[in-house]
Amino acid sequence: SLIERYCKILSVLRNTTLLPTHIMYKTNISWVELTKLLSHLEDNQELIKRTTLCECEEGLDYRHTSALHYTLTGEGMTTLLTYQTVCSDLGLNLK
Repeated sequence: SLIERYCKILSVLRNTTLLPTHIMYKTNISWVELTKLLSHLEDNQELIKRTTLCECEEGLDYRHTSALHYTLTGEGMTTLLTYQTVCSDLGLNLK
């Protein structure tokens, strides 16, 4: 479902910052669909934000410092935790 795809993106961004291509491979979502979903999560919902790696936490990989990365916002983390709680309460298996 669409909600599952959104939450899959939020889940892979939990506690990390990733290049869009890495998000694509980890979520198994096509590039065309992923760009639409990322845009919606960022622009309409503000659940993720675009950043360059040098703006992020220390200790990360600095090979792509000028490339665009995505990271989870506080609101995104709250949304992800709510989704996981609902799935757990319903006894649904999260992948």
